[in-house]
Amino acid sequence: MLLIRLSADDIALTRFAVSPLGETVAAARLLLASGTHAVHLSWIRWARAELARDPIDLGLIAAMFARPHVRPHFLTPAPDTRMPDFDDELDELRRTRAADVRASMTRTFGRPGDLPAPLRPLYDDPDRELPRLADDLRSLWTRLIAPHWPRIARVLDADIAHRGRRLADLGIGGLAPELDPSMSWTADGLALLPWVSPDCELRASEGGLVLMPSVFGWPTTKVKMSTTTYTTLRYPARGVGGLWEHQARPPVATAPLTRLLGRPRATILYRLATPGSPADLARDLRVTPSAVSQHLAALLAARLVARERRGRTVLYLRTPLADALCEPDPAGARPVP
Repeated sequence: MLLIRLSADDIALTRFAVSPLGETVAAARLLLASGTHAVHLSWIRWARAELARDPIDLGLIAAMFARPHVRPHFLTPAPDTRMPDFDDELDELRRTRAADVRASMTRTFGRPGDLPAPLRPLYDDPDRELPRLADDLRSLWTRLIAPHWPRIARVLDADIAHRGRRLADLGIGGLAPELDPSMSWTADGLALLPWVSPDCELRASEGGLVLMPSVFGWPTTKVKMSTTTYTTLRYPARGVGGLWEHQARPPVATAPLTRLLGRPRATILYRLATPGSPADLARDLRVTPSAVSQHLAALLAARLVARERRGRTVLYLRTPLADALCEPDPAGARPVP
């Protein structure tokens, strides 16, 4: 079990944030793994085809994942804002103190002599090698993450909006098991069971706890155990299952749901496995924006969708009731072609 001790001040400072750099690092781990979860298989196939066409040297990044389940924490500085710019996070990485880089690598790999060979120059001279590592991560981001980031960011942003409402309804004790069923609230703080390490506990660093939804970290929950900034808890974001699906084929609804709502509204609900704007839906479903708006108004009145304003854009997302309706039919109802 892992226990994160939280004081009243820590709870008051707890906040949500997204990390483009953290998603890039998590995506690299997926890309370099021998096996992977099917939910990201479409992206992995696309990414590997991109790298086959125009390779990127990932040797230094791959060495960071030489040990299963762990990686050096300095790779992912805790975000200062809710959704920081990737370049700002990369600048923060470049400014990491040499002593912190070495301490993080020692916690991950043990003695300097146990380091994977590609990491030894980084340990010996962090100030010289960190820019190279940052350049490798920027190449990975530009080629493989940035083209999909608007859609990924909508999923993460919608997750935060949903969790914020649930936090208002339930408090952090009620929200905890919704972030991860293995997490619960105790008199001392947040408890996660089971945990890959022996039983341990940590006290949140000054500034409270940062709760971070993750797409590429799905389906696991990760806690930054040692940090010079904020304590972070990365949890699986809602809506990941549909993130890549509608790219491969148009969404289809099961016959019972189509009979209940009609084909257009049932199809919209299936498409909203990932949040979208009326313009997104009109483009993906090849219908007019006005038709989409009419259907969304009906679904909103029926409490099957909710909406959130993000700047000048209004995003729609499914409610828990709609999620239940869109679950696969245990009786084997087939999609409507």
